[in-house]
Amino acid sequence: MAEFLIYAKSHWMDEPNEYERQMLLIDAKTDLTVEQKLKAKDVFAAKYNARYQPGDIVEVRPDGYWGEPEEKNKHGWNHKVFALVKVPGLKVDTEYMAALEDTIDLEHPVLLKRRKYTVTRLELQPGDVRTINRLADTQIEAKSG
Repeated sequence: MAEFLIYAKSHWMDEPNEYERQMLLIDAKTDLTVEQKLKAKDVFAAKYNARYQPGDIVEVRPDGYWGEPEEKNKHGWNHKVFALVKVPGLKVDTEYMAALEDTIDLEHPVLLKRRKYTVTRLELQPGDVRTINRLADTQIEAKSG
């Protein structure tokens, strides 16, 4: 069985008007030139686009890896941020944890999305633990840049 740790809450950057607020804060900086402000906005926009999003697969581990903090030989997980999805019979594949990068320049790849794959068709809340019988009971989609 593979156990998927899924990001299950909204990101702070998705709060109402947060993106615009961050851009205004950059504009308000008096110690930056116009060129530096544009660069700072580009950097923030790239971080915003690459943020974790609800449904993102953060980690994939073998059966029994995740547990409650009081369980011996188990790894705890943050119930306020993540959900856990268990899939019996599925081999652990680290490809599910890959980032989506622009690799046109192989020496300097650009992070487009923190995670390449997201879980859909399951409405997960932080702290949820779900066991699904087969991967077909959900849908894992590759994101696009």
